[in-house]
Amino acid sequence: MKRIQGFDNRAEHSEILYRSEGFTYRIDHLWAKWPEELIGVHVLNARCDEEDNLFAATDNKDHPVVLFDREGNFIRSFGKGLFGKAHSIFLTDHDTILVADTSDHVHAVREITKTGKIVRDFGNLCVPSDSGCNDDAFMQLKRDGKIPVDAPWDEYVEFYARLDSITRAAPPFNKPCEMAVAPNGMMFAADGYGNAAVQVFSPQGEYLETWG
Repeated sequence: MKRIQGFDNRAEHSEILYRSEGFTYRIDHLWAKWPEELIGVHVLNARCDEEDNLFAATDNKDHPVVLFDREGNFIRSFGKGLFGKAHSIFLTDHDTILVADTSDHVHAVREITKTGKIVRDFGNLCVPSDSGCNDDAFMQLKRDGKIPVDAPWDEYVEFYARLDSITRAAPPFNKPCEMAVAPNGMMFAADGYGNAAVQVFSPQGEYLETWG
């Protein structure tokens, strides 16, 4: 029998390469120089600006958006008090940031400046849309003795129970995942962890339609 033994920080001692369209990229696990109080924080999404600064969305309420320079040096964090769970980052042509919040209580995409000031909100802040989503779906199934046993449920049982409780596509928002802006200025949001729809907004930010 062959014994294979792992070791701590093995990812940092491995070389992982990605190749695409003639370019080769190497993962550098130590690129981001996190301050001590943020080591191990969960990063959900990130984007680079034209100067190669990196803006990262985290699930840390006190440091929801973290900024690094192109060398990976920590510059600052911002957005404290604005987000329950910052899930995504989109940098607009107006030098602002669209951040979708997937927490249980915000239910909005918030546009902020690069210093963390609110510009505007998309959706009804703190009001979930009526998609039929039931945050208590798992406990209800458990009480009824109906917990599924197929593979996806084994690892994310509460998450999938909530998704399966969604019965209809609803207007903005219920735990939206991300918003992006098309070249013509139209805005599209994936909605989300409590909905089953794409939300469409005009270049002026007016809600237009729900589809998907």
